Amino acid sequence: MAKRPSEFEVRRLDQLRALSSPVRGAIVDRLSRIGPASIASVARALGRKPQSLYPHFAKLKAVGLVRVVGERATARRPEKLYDTLGGHCIVVHDARDSRKRRALADGIAAGLRQLERRLQEALMSEDATTRGRARDTLWYQRSAWVTPRELAEVNAHLDAAAKLMKRAEPAPGTSHQAVVFGMLPGPSNDEAEV
Repeated sequence: MAKRPSEFEVRRLDQLRALSSPVRGAIVDRLSRIGPASIASVARALGRKPQSLYPHFAKLKAVGLVRVVGERATARRPEKLYDTLGGHCIVVHDARDSRKRRALADGIAAGLRQLERRLQEALMSEDATTRGRARDTLWYQRSAWVTPRELAEVNAHLDAAAKLMKRAEPAPGTSHQAVVFGMLPGPSNDEAEV
């Protein structure tokens, strides 16, 4: 089998629409980090029942975001192994196409709703650590005027943080964390108060 690329781009409208589901996004994220896996393996990793993922895998396969790359024997019957097109999934924004903008906005909205639910659950938990080096729960929002050099530095830090979030399976001494980044331009000069 050919070596898997370290990243792949998502540009097509049908692919963007498929990724507007948080479940399908989680499947692509998991597969992109662990490589070939069965639906049962992905279901265990996501804390879901395998039956609930079959329609999502079918959709992802239909739009070309996952593919069958092999089989492995199990006690009952052979199990298909799926993989993505590469390591890191990069969604390419096409500002000229209103349908793609809408699909991307729908995906962001679904992800933000999921983030809101999970953040509320974490903050309501007695186990949440919100301060110090062991902090595991954080909500942070900041807006500022930045120079091109500072923007490049922010991007470098976000890229570094994303690279740290690579372990897809539990290991001794680890805890499961979810990190969500969002960055966008602030209002234009004529809309902003200086």
